[in-house]
Amino acid sequence: PPHEAVAVLFAQEVTTCSTLLPLLKLLATAAASLLNLTPLHMALTIVKRRSVGAASPVPLTMVALNGAVWSVYGVVLRNWVPVVAANLFGVCTGLTGLTAYRAFADGRDCELAGQLLTFFFALMLTVLGLSRDALVDPQGFPASKKALGTFCVGVTVALFASPLVTLRDVLKSRSTASMNFGMTVASLACSGLWLSFGACIGDTFVWAPNVAGLALSLVQLFLFAKFSHHHSGRRPSESPPPTVVSSPLSRVSPRHKENGSGGMRSSPARSPASEV
Repeated sequence: PPHEAVAVLFAQEVTTCSTLLPLLKLLATAAASLLNLTPLHMALTIVKRRSVGAASPVPLTMVALNGAVWSVYGVVLRNWVPVVAANLFGVCTGLTGLTAYRAFADGRDCELAGQLLTFFFALMLTVLGLSRDALVDPQGFPASKKALGTFCVGVTVALFASPLVTLRDVLKSRSTASMNFGMTVASLACSGLWLSFGACIGDTFVWAPNVAGLALSLVQLFLFAKFSHHHSGRRPSESPPPTVVSSPLSRVSPRHKENGSGGMRSSPARSPASEV
């Protein structure tokens, strides 16, 4: 009968998930760690160049925020590995990258990085306050757990979309200099593996945002394939430095200059009578 065939198929899928679950835990943790390492790479680049270039602080903030909210959700689930372990690392690296960005940014960029830091801590205090009951007794407060999971979904989608915050500049300049290729590749691997892990444990809050993450990562890869990646470090809105064009007179030898005029010394006029 059809219902027996469905039951057999479901049992096979459960068995497969149970077999693959340890491997998926390991791979999902590794992929999340790879994604969470990208802020450290950006921070080292910023410190080395002593400039933020065309980079945006928004992806760095979202790495930290995503790690923080999922760490809280992992505590509610009592899922220490991979949920809590992988995401706590992201909090540290994201804040490190954002701090380095603020240290070497100028003007509006420095102000924006400071505002994002304030936003991060204010939001996390709010999340912890609203989730305190679920943290103590997850089974007794399912509504708080569901609300936290829904919020985590939104933050994860925002994380995967954050590199596209400079999309207007990318399309205007036809360059992906303001985007991070390593973060895009890591996001693709992370979303694919966490999608599989969430499906295996049957948690919609885990797999659902990673469907969007997979799609957004593919969009970013398309932009990298379509537009060349210039490393000028200059935003499209910034005008290039003026070109200094030297005139032939500026290359006159010093022995041709007289009285600081910068011109060539002219010979005195000779009349025909003086040649007689």
